[in-house]
Amino acid sequence: MENDKIISIIVPVYNEEKNIPVFFEKIKEVMDKIAYGWEIIFINDGSVDGTLLELEKIAKLSDKVRIIDFSRNFGKEMATTAGVNNCRGDVCVMLDADLQHPIEKIPEFVSKWENGAEVVIGIRNKNKGEGAVKKIGSYFFYKIINRITDSKMVPNNTDFRLLDRVVIDEFNRLSEKNRMTRALIDWLGFRREFIYFQANERMHGKAGYS
Repeated sequence: MENDKIISIIVPVYNEEKNIPVFFEKIKEVMDKIAYGWEIIFINDGSVDGTLLELEKIAKLSDKVRIIDFSRNFGKEMATTAGVNNCRGDVCVMLDADLQHPIEKIPEFVSKWENGAEVVIGIRNKNKGEGAVKKIGSYFFYKIINRITDSKMVPNNTDFRLLDRVVIDEFNRLSEKNRMTRALIDWLGFRREFIYFQANERMHGKAGYS
């Protein structure tokens, strides 16, 4: 029996036509086992392949699917922001459509939330196939960010995260246009917990977002 609370799944997508059907089946399999209602919001960020067509196909099959269709590519930060602005849930979970974020971890995020966490952050242990250049770049990125900002970011934190409704509402009051979503969420200062995971390889295609 479903709880009367709702979990919103927020997914920015850019040129993910081959991943969409597999991604949705995996999300559905996991979410149908959780005792909450749920919705999924796909933000089509100006894709130039068949992504929108694939999204429309699954929307016809499930009333849990909502689509926000951008007129052009505005970037992942704005796409994620649009999802958070429009979600109806008591809590939201943000993740990528390329299947690198392990969907099966979502119940662990929810459990942390049930136990009082207002923000649950996915921390990447290691990327399969990640090169040395990317590792070095990531190291210096966090060193610089943590020197110039008041709120400290945990290294290897990702966009794979959960937000309680109180955090969603505060985030939606922010007016910054050139934003880094992760940094803004950390800056808000709510109770945080962490989930560690090993990222999967992309199932199909090349990464649309850097």
